Amino acid sequence: MVTTWPKNFPGLGTGAQRLADRITTMTEGRITVKLFAAGELVGAFD
Repeated sequence: MVTTWPKNFPGLGTGAQRLADRITTMTEGRITVKLFAAGELVGAFD
């Protein structure tokens, strides 16, 4: 999952990581979501 904000950004960044972790937990590891912050794969808003 790519976001438009930095990792660990209060609110949005931490919420995105919590969502990714919950998806992994709820699917018992069958689906793993890896979080990428702005600029790690593509530029912000690309």
